[in-house]
Amino acid sequence: MAKTIGEVRSFLDSLIGKITVDKSDSGLNGQCVSLIKNLLEFVGAPNPYAARGNAKDIPNTYVSQGIAKVGSGTLNIAVNRNGGGGYGHVWIKIGSDSWQANWNGFAVKKNVGEVAVTDILNLDQWISTSNTTNPEGKATTLGTKGEALIKKFEGCRLTAYDLGDGMITIGWGHAEPKGQTSLVAGVTTWSQAQADGQFQKDIVTYVNAVNSYFVRSFNQNQFDAMVSFTYNSGTGVFARDNWDKSASNSYITESLANYINKGTIFEEGLRRRRQEEINLFNTPVSGSEVTIKEDEDMTEFAILYGTGVYYVCGTKMVPLTTATQWSVLRSVYEQVQEHKTGKATPIKVMDWRNNQATFDAYAKICGLK
Repeated sequence: MAKTIGEVRSFLDSLIGKITVDKSDSGLNGQCVSLIKNLLEFVGAPNPYAARGNAKDIPNTYVSQGIAKVGSGTLNIAVNRNGGGGYGHVWIKIGSDSWQANWNGFAVKKNVGEVAVTDILNLDQWISTSNTTNPEGKATTLGTKGEALIKKFEGCRLTAYDLGDGMITIGWGHAEPKGQTSLVAGVTTWSQAQADGQFQKDIVTYVNAVNSYFVRSFNQNQFDAMVSFTYNSGTGVFARDNWDKSASNSYITESLANYINKGTIFEEGLRRRRQEEINLFNTPVSGSEVTIKEDEDMTEFAILYGTGVYYVCGTKMVPLTTATQWSVLRSVYEQVQEHKTGKATPIKVMDWRNNQATFDAYAKICGLK
């Protein structure tokens, strides 16, 4: 079975501090190549080097043998043909993270800096990239709801235009930097087919950005909401703002609400878009079905709904009828957490006051509806 990007991340992290070259064999060379060998074996790809070989030769060898494909993807091999004293240097990249090993006998390190990239290859054919939600409820590509949401807010304009943001835009929000594009505002026109085709090409970058950054999984509605946000905010938003890679649902929805460019002419439109993304993120994938296992750290939490508060533990939902009960619950929860972990962590709170569908679905499986 193909590995997920989360499994690949975990495997690479497990190598940190370890030496990948077998030092008992003096014929082995290329510590950085040996790291790639480990990765290929993990994902089930063939390895022509058996740890030997020069890093600078990897692009020609791997592409011609069908092991890797040219271009950036979710799981990448970055190459510098001039590094390593002329033998080249290679490292692994997933989003903004990188793993590399330098010279024989040095341990694998993460995010220690990179040299100039001369070639970028991807190993996406060896990882799980299903077009639909898999049996575990994990989505890795954009669904119909996400595409509809993006197109609703982006709109489609078949003549290029200038918003004054340093970009020339056309189609479904396709933008290129001024001075680096053949697009001319008010002059360049596209057919609808061109706009639709470019959208399908562009969206891959934003899908990859979500897949490569987070180590947690998303159901289809959650994933669609995240891709819409990324399409609007840029692929570097998560790394730039130091998002938690294993972010809980509440962390994500609370964070999304902050991206509204407050005080600008775009604020109201962004506020509406963020709210629709949050609503989609919180919507169960199928009608009344809610899978508690999707976010195991949320099996005990509180819900704000209507004018009341509900305490949830697993599949039990208890309405709190007074402010005193709510205050006592929070206090006791923090005391229990402090006893268990040494830290008085507050109970997680889900604000579903504007999300009746999600509340009704959860209440149903808890036996309240």
